[in-house]
Amino acid sequence: MSHDKEEMKDKIHYQINQIDELLENILSIIVEGIKAISRPLQQHR
Repeated sequence: MSHDKEEMKDKIHYQINQIDELLENILSIIVEGIKAISRPLQQHR
């Protein structure tokens, strides 16, 4: 019984880690996109 609970915890923990990595990747892509967009805008001034 307690073994199942531990397994569930591990699975949830693993999924949270996966989501965390995914969010970090998305954030870095957004940041790079903003940098790429803002560079030409700054050059035009």
